[in-house]
Amino acid sequence: MSFFSDIDVSNRSHLGILFKQVGLFLKNRYHYLLSGYYDAEIYENSNYFVFEIVKIHDSESIDFDISFHPDSPMLYEFEEEDYFLEPKYYYQGKYYVDFSLVAEKKDLLEYGEILYKDLDEIQRNWILVGKSIEN
Repeated sequence: MSFFSDIDVSNRSHLGILFKQVGLFLKNRYHYLLSGYYDAEIYENSNYFVFEIVKIHDSESIDFDISFHPDSPMLYEFEEEDYFLEPKYYYQGKYYVDFSLVAEKKDLLEYGEILYKDLDEIQRNWILVGKSIEN
């Protein structure tokens, strides 16, 4: 997982810079050159975004079909209740909090997964657990 700052993913010119950075990272780290036709899905929520890139087919050139999903909910899913002591939600054996609550706590990120699509069923059926009692 990488964090990029000062990139407005809804701005097409910034998006080009982002894909260039990803391409350079892949080239320098893994000696992989991007080429072909790719489907790119970008999920954005306030200060965070996730992009998913799937290669559709080979080609001599490079091209992206980009779908942008602004204001996407992002959840952090984990299995052990003790990893996050604040109020959280429970659904089918797993716990959930809004990703913004744990994004800066990098030591917690290895214990769970970021969810950013197909969240309707979870959010319709989860229950709040660990809520503090107020006087």
